[in-house]
Amino acid sequence: MNRVKNQSEQLTFNQLLSKYVVEIPIIQRDYAQGRKTKSALRKSFLFALKNGIVGDPIELDFIYGDVTDKAFQPLDGQQRLTTLFLLYWYAAMRGNKDPDEYQFLKNFTYKTRISSRDFCRDLASIGVSFSGYRSPSEAIRDSEWYSLSWDRDPTVTGMLNTLDDIRSIFLDLENLWEQLIRDNNPPITFHCVVLDDFGLSDDLYIKMNARGKPLTEFENFKALFEKRIKNEGWDEHRPRQEHFDILVDTAWTELFWKQFVITKYEKDNLKLEPRGVDEAILKFITNALILSLSLSDEKKENELSRLRLGSTDSLKADNFSKQAYEYLYKSLQVHSKFSQDHLKVTFSWHRLLRDDETLLLVVCGKLPTSFAHRLLFFAQTEFLVATMEKFETVNYQDWIRVVRNIIRNSSIENYASFLGALSLIRELSAGCQNIYEFLISTDIKSRFAREQIKEEVIKAALIVSVPDESFKLILHDLEDSHFCEGNLSFPLHYAKDISSGIIQKNRLVEVREVIKRDFQHGLNDTIRRALLTIDSGQFFRYWHSWLYASNCPKYRLIENMEDMRSFLKSGELLESFKKLFEKLRNETPDQLIENFEPSKKTPPWQTLLIKEPQWLSMARKKYIAFDDKWDHCFLIEGSKVTNDDAGRKRLIKVAKEVEVEQ
Repeated sequence: MNRVKNQSEQLTFNQLLSKYVVEIPIIQRDYAQGRKTKSALRKSFLFALKNGIVGDPIELDFIYGDVTDKAFQPLDGQQRLTTLFLLYWYAAMRGNKDPDEYQFLKNFTYKTRISSRDFCRDLASIGVSFSGYRSPSEAIRDSEWYSLSWDRDPTVTGMLNTLDDIRSIFLDLENLWEQLIRDNNPPITFHCVVLDDFGLSDDLYIKMNARGKPLTEFENFKALFEKRIKNEGWDEHRPRQEHFDILVDTAWTELFWKQFVITKYEKDNLKLEPRGVDEAILKFITNALILSLSLSDEKKENELSRLRLGSTDSLKADNFSKQAYEYLYKSLQVHSKFSQDHLKVTFSWHRLLRDDETLLLVVCGKLPTSFAHRLLFFAQTEFLVATMEKFETVNYQDWIRVVRNIIRNSSIENYASFLGALSLIRELSAGCQNIYEFLISTDIKSRFAREQIKEEVIKAALIVSVPDESFKLILHDLEDSHFCEGNLSFPLHYAKDISSGIIQKNRLVEVREVIKRDFQHGLNDTIRRALLTIDSGQFFRYWHSWLYASNCPKYRLIENMEDMRSFLKSGELLESFKKLFEKLRNETPDQLIENFEPSKKTPPWQTLLIKEPQWLSMARKKYIAFDDKWDHCFLIEGSKVTNDDAGRKRLIKVAKEVEVEQ
């Protein structure tokens, strides 16, 4: 992934043009430094160049790009190179130099517009005499070769503006040409970095921040952030090609390009816009800052609150400490090393995200980022950092699976619980390269999700105990089922031998097969009716409330799968389901219903609910209530009724005489 050559070359402008043809690529922006609105910035740069000639030589930092067909296409440095081209041309014209002396200027061209290309060509090839004219722009516009249509080209008009400023600033310098081209202690140089094998095609230049468009929020932030990094010296210990300002426009941008570039068609032509890329990088940086601040001792609550709310002005360069910057740099580096296809999981996310989504797409996409998404992305990043040199797919899948189980079966609804989960995952990440061995050999200090951690330890011990991974396959199948969704409270309870406490593999297989057969599509009334056949059928007592309309207790016949999983985890439904599954080993739910024979003690309502399916279909939320007479019950159409006669009339009475009150 390292696409930058290890060495830069210090050059003057004439040395660069003697070595390469310099082409400003077609998607680069116009020559913005020449705009009338940029007069102060332009003059400041020109005075800096002048000081490099009359005083200490000036070094214009790095200019980097790609060499394609012997042409250097600058990725960064377009504005500086264009101004230097104009300064050299002005010096040659003012000094009445022979065309052979400045013919290297023909090697500078624009591909952004045909008019820009033609103007640069004619400027360097034909030349102009300034005699009798007040300014270079006046002399050029009066030349036979100048096309009036070029006045509509912002690059051409910008060049003319700059030439006029060059004249006013450099007019008092003698022998300007000779000073510019001297080899001994040249006054103006820069470091040229050639990006190796990058291929700066038109669409790549769209990647690189949409030159020519108004600066995005990300580009504004990037400019200030790069300045802060340089002022603080945070990249000084790294080779130049590994500095933030280079990587953020090359290898790191490539990370986001495939998933976030916006494609659309205009007049049947495909048009690519990088707006989504910039927004994605900005969200990545924001997420990294949130995680870093959350993990630090000084959490800076005000900054975190703004960042979590995602306000447009929340992310600022000053938010970053060196520690936060190092975390961001590390995160971008490791994620840029791996294909997103390589990081897809082989199991269900259980609605934490869509199974076809990547964590990068979710965390950096347009929708708000949840606590769960940040935690999963943090876990992924920690694994990549730990295993950058040797990535093991199986270990990665195991690690993310364990984290998924924890997050899916925890309540993470506020920042305090997010911090608890984050602290736990950071502690567990010490063993992410072999999470099952780590779990059975380490005393986990975090108190977050204690019950789920205890379960993960039990499962890890079973997995590690069998070399053939037979336990692992069964446990993973159960975790991935819609019935369990990562929590195996019930399967482990069912499979545990009462006398020895040993988890029996064959019993886990029984649970898996029943789930596959009878719970493939979730929980339905057939399952509820089958549960009513177990013992006295009072499994519904796992939950209770009060029905004021009839002044009696209210229960629930398990509203949905989430309700079922919740009360299996808490233990209230474990025994009822264990007895149900014992019977389902040999019978289907329909057979249990069909074979049910009421005893003398069986209340009529129970028999009716079991044998006649229409009753439960009337109660959408599955609420049931009983008054002091046990021979009948009331079903509630929704979840509640008003405490008045109208509400009482809406109760559905289930009794032997099959009386229905509406």
